[in-house]
Amino acid sequence: MTIQNTNDIGAAIQAMADANGKAFINPGAPYSFAMTEAGRNLARACGMPEDVVMSLRSHELTAIYSVARKSHTAAIKLCEKLSGVHNPTPATPAPLAPVAAPTAYDTETIERAIQDVLKIADARVDDRLTSIPALVASELAKLAPRQIVVQSPAGKAVTIARSHELFPRVLRYAGGRQWALLVGPAGSGKTTLATQIAKALDLEFYMTAAVQDATELLGYERPHNGEMRMTMFRLAYEFGGVFLFDELDASNANALVSFNAALDNGFCPFPDKVVKMHPDFICIAAANTFGNGADRLYVGRNELDAATLERFTVLNFNYDERLEMELSTNHDWTRYVQAIRAEVSKRKIRHIVSPRASFRGAELIALGDTWEEAAEARLWKGLVSAEKIAEINAVVPMSAFETSIL
Repeated sequence: MTIQNTNDIGAAIQAMADANGKAFINPGAPYSFAMTEAGRNLARACGMPEDVVMSLRSHELTAIYSVARKSHTAAIKLCEKLSGVHNPTPATPAPLAPVAAPTAYDTETIERAIQDVLKIADARVDDRLTSIPALVASELAKLAPRQIVVQSPAGKAVTIARSHELFPRVLRYAGGRQWALLVGPAGSGKTTLATQIAKALDLEFYMTAAVQDATELLGYERPHNGEMRMTMFRLAYEFGGVFLFDELDASNANALVSFNAALDNGFCPFPDKVVKMHPDFICIAAANTFGNGADRLYVGRNELDAATLERFTVLNFNYDERLEMELSTNHDWTRYVQAIRAEVSKRKIRHIVSPRASFRGAELIALGDTWEEAAEARLWKGLVSAEKIAEINAVVPMSAFETSIL
């Protein structure tokens, strides 16, 4: 802390007294805007850093004023002490150990794959028996590895089962404090991946969806008692944790200004005080678009400011169909859903066919629905015309998948 002009301290003391209307300021006195600004100017004159100045409460401003009236040197020392309390030297984040190689498939996964192959082989028994080894290899190749073992910063081995193919990459970014923006369709597993990152790093998980006002991120002081309304972002930022900002592209761009500054500057001016970013704060954002505004599928999305996008490393987060197949309880139905998805995409039809159609449709079939009923309820949902459905079914016949003939 350096003082450019000690005369500034005397001038700031007088300005604070003038703003109060009298020289003596009671420790419990209510502070006007003018008094607060005069007190901050006094702290600045004593050499206090700007981020700490903005975090000072009224009783601290009063203490600096009272000490400064008696001794400028004592006021400078008090400001140094308060700076250490409000703005301690951050700890260096623990380095993240690399992700271990995927483990082998477990017995359950292998058995499920073989059962699928045997169904196919039964339908081709007349001429394809010799191809069973190839079929087994083909089915296993469609499956994502069941487990990834991560060495957490604390040295604990953490097993992540059934992760998206981009999990190792996002984990590397998190370990290097690179903020990832996952851009992908609904149901692609962005939220699940963020929770797995928190598990791998042994950190708390916090989440906020689209915001329209900055208070949804920063919180506010309750007017009746002055208590601070905390937010998920505040908790992660101040105390450490993985913070997922979901549906970033559905947020109001103006509400993100403070968020952008907090990511870049390493401190954030919340309504009650300035908070230093915790060394274990990890930020992941998720969106359905690349920030260019609404498109034919996501009509409610906003254009994101370039300043927001500049804070993130952007990843194209598509459906992981191998993982979808692994998580499915009905592989025949899932193959059908994936074939429909490919045809819908090929025809550029404005309709989402997410893995939820695979999982929820399989559940409906298990409850007794026919495939046609499950498709109507979970695949089409009344959003595609009967004519288009008929055209797609002509190319992707349901019967071919019901009988396991690929």
